[in-house]
Amino acid sequence: MHIGDNNSNNINSWNSYFEFIPCAMLTLDAGGIVTQCNPACLEFFCSEKSLVGYSLFNDPNFTSSIIAHFRTESGFTVSLPYDFAKVPYSTCFRQKLIYITLKVKFLQDSGNGAPGYFVCITEGALPEAEKSPKKVYSSDALSFTKEELLKIAELIPDLIFVVDKDLYYRKTFAYGSKLGHLYIPEDQLLNKHVTEVLPAKQARLIMLAIQAAFKRNKSTKVKYSLHIDGIDQFYMARVIPFNDTSVFMMVQCITDSYVSEMNVQMLSYAVNHTNEKIMMLDDSGAVVYASNRLKTKYGLKKTNNNYPSALFSNLFQGESWESIKKQLETSEFVKVEDMFTNMEGIKSPMELYFYRVLDIVKGNMYWCFARNITERYTYRKEIEGVNKLMTTILDSLPLAIGVKSVRDDFRYVYFNAEAKRVLHKIAEEVVGKTDFDLFPGSDFPYQVRTKDMLAIEKGIYSEYAVPFTGPDGAEHIMNRLHIYVNNPDNPQIVSVFWDVTEQHNNQVELIKEREKNSLKSAFLSNISHEIRTPLNAITGFSELICEAETLDEKSAYKQQIGENNERLLNLIDDMLLMSEIDSDMAELSFTRVPVKTLCNNLFNRFSGKEPQGVTFTFDSGDSPECILLTDELMLERVFIYLLENAFKFTSRGAVTLSYQINTEHETCKTVVLTVSDTGIGIDPAYSEQIYEQFFKIEKYSQGPGLGLTLAKRIMHLLGGSIWFESREGGGTLFHAKLPLS
Repeated sequence: MHIGDNNSNNINSWNSYFEFIPCAMLTLDAGGIVTQCNPACLEFFCSEKSLVGYSLFNDPNFTSSIIAHFRTESGFTVSLPYDFAKVPYSTCFRQKLIYITLKVKFLQDSGNGAPGYFVCITEGALPEAEKSPKKVYSSDALSFTKEELLKIAELIPDLIFVVDKDLYYRKTFAYGSKLGHLYIPEDQLLNKHVTEVLPAKQARLIMLAIQAAFKRNKSTKVKYSLHIDGIDQFYMARVIPFNDTSVFMMVQCITDSYVSEMNVQMLSYAVNHTNEKIMMLDDSGAVVYASNRLKTKYGLKKTNNNYPSALFSNLFQGESWESIKKQLETSEFVKVEDMFTNMEGIKSPMELYFYRVLDIVKGNMYWCFARNITERYTYRKEIEGVNKLMTTILDSLPLAIGVKSVRDDFRYVYFNAEAKRVLHKIAEEVVGKTDFDLFPGSDFPYQVRTKDMLAIEKGIYSEYAVPFTGPDGAEHIMNRLHIYVNNPDNPQIVSVFWDVTEQHNNQVELIKEREKNSLKSAFLSNISHEIRTPLNAITGFSELICEAETLDEKSAYKQQIGENNERLLNLIDDMLLMSEIDSDMAELSFTRVPVKTLCNNLFNRFSGKEPQGVTFTFDSGDSPECILLTDELMLERVFIYLLENAFKFTSRGAVTLSYQINTEHETCKTVVLTVSDTGIGIDPAYSEQIYEQFFKIEKYSQGPGLGLTLAKRIMHLLGGSIWFESREGGGTLFHAKLPLS
């Protein structure tokens, strides 16, 4: 049966079917006033009386753009959030916010001879709410013209059938306009048995649903799937008893919602079976969700829809909780440590990560992921104990010991008791300062810095019988030892010095009593013995400090020894080249250099050495081969610096080498070679400082270097220039320009 048939019985029948349609349907007059509604509207509104006569055009949830769509007198579909707390009429959803979809058709005749609108309302996820009992709605108030019913049938997203008690399809409604996965030509559907239309398994499900609807005289639902065009599609059929001989069946594709539901189930399974303890908190700090593992492990039970937050002492209350929320306003996550107490009353140290999410209904919500860190906590306590023991031992030695951080401008991080005595300074005056801060206006800091640099070069630098004037003006003879501890994360200099004045004076007296040569030999022999004793002690304690670290740390340390040695050699080489350039002693050898060949050589040299997650490409574009008259080794060295820098500061993405010929000026053609990366970028505030020797940005952990300084000076020697384009967090492009030969 088609609504378009000129048959009043069909129209009356459709008006009856209209009562069963689960979509909320309204008719409006030209001014937006509700004139009619069907019983499904009671799923949203408590009564007909509260809705009929209400103007949707004045609804605070409707924006001016939505009202403008109505004025166009054409059909449209729009989705919007609908807040029932804003409307004046009676509703089942007071204080509730849901998403609804409006499908609107313009009617030439809305029922009183004047134009109007037909509106179909659907929503995807109906909130849980207390609903009023359904009220009997008079079908007399609900009559539509043939044209209106046709528009209604087209708006309804479901396929609609009438199936008789013998399981034969007898009628369809607006069927021809509903193509898609479920479409079957009417001549192959009408008067066909369910088993002739559907596969056996699916047909049986439909048959059982229809039989249940007749038996119970109430609507039933059934879900099933069909394999169509190589894809599994999922459907839901609603079966509604219509009379003693037939049912009203509406079939809807639910593939998207089914897949979403399965994804949610899989996510829930993963959350409930992970070793992480997972919970969600509201803005007040109340625990509103806890994973199964958390509930089982710690015996959590809900009270007033919440779980007890006392599990974390006062972490989720008062200033502690407010502090966490405040930090999350500017940070992606917050990490804290606290103690868990399990069902047996045993406390365990836990590490908690907090993340903030915005719920459209509940506002700010907070995910918390907790993991047990007992092993790490125990190890940390052991390390603290070892450190305390080492501090006691080092403070008991007759050796003045100071430790400096190489990456922090050689600032002191440790100063033992003997060092305080010798220099007449307390640790608070020394830690965090450099030798230049401690001895301003003196040559002493420059001498110490030179010794520190030699220690970095050689690993150990020593001096013996060095005159030293103490803060009290007294003259002393000191032995000094500078040891470079090549820790990959925090390289340090250990400075050790000890007073050998008494031994030295004794040796001097001995020398006076013997012949010069024999006295000198004796002095050297004795002083050598005196040197070896403290040196062996320092070496032994250095090994003991190293042994206090974990096996993983020792393994990582050993693996990086080779790399750091290579870096040290490169640094020395760079310093020598810098010295040659500064003293105008650098020798250049100009030859004809093919640019593309140079780039290919660089690409082959670095290809395969890029960090994991970074790709390296050479992009010559459309630029032809060109020749530079330059020093090939020097130019290659510039791009080695630039490429090493790009790989160092790019952890993910790409590094690209390219060149382009600039012919804007006929009399001065140039070639621009570029190294681009997708790394951390450079803050424009450091555009000049970036070329300074050993300059580093504090927040990054990479060590000092001379690469960019040398690159700029070499380009100047070659008659070219270098510059960069970058923004912090957005990658960097370094350009080097040279004139073509």
